[in-house]
Amino acid sequence: MQTAQIVQVKALHPLDLREIVPARLESLKNSIQKHGYIPAYALIVQPNGSGYNVIDGNHRLRVLLDIGIPAVPALVVDRDADPVDIALEAQGAAEGVQPWDFLDRAFLVKWLYKQLGMQEKVAEKLGWSQPKVSDYRQIADLLPSIITIIRNSVINETEDTVINGLSPR
Repeated sequence: MQTAQIVQVKALHPLDLREIVPARLESLKNSIQKHGYIPAYALIVQPNGSGYNVIDGNHRLRVLLDIGIPAVPALVVDRDADPVDIALEAQGAAEGVQPWDFLDRAFLVKWLYKQLGMQEKVAEKLGWSQPKVSDYRQIADLLPSIITIIRNSVINETEDTVINGLSPR
């Protein structure tokens, strides 16, 4: 179960299930400064006793802290919900396909692999086949220079990517 509420940015703590990408931070910062924060893109957070862990929205959190926005809308999930499941679900429910989704998904798989230690357990947890888990794990293990090239190509070619022609689901 999740509820929507306004949360204080200072009460938010990054969970960092996905890699933080400096170019994405810069792009978000420019967008928020130009257009304001769009409340339709609520952070997904989970109570942690002293505030909330940010499950989905860690790039936005860093920008909000940098800009000094005091409070934002958030979807608050149950304290006992699995953050990896929530992150994958949130990614799949995004308003259209983002070109970097496969990289984010790969790093989530790698994080989960570290937690569970076996490909079989990761596949079972996600409801995926073992070959699919293996494919995503291999993507996450690409050389950092290759990951950077892929991310830069997405950022530099945004005008020509699938995100511009999609309408909301």
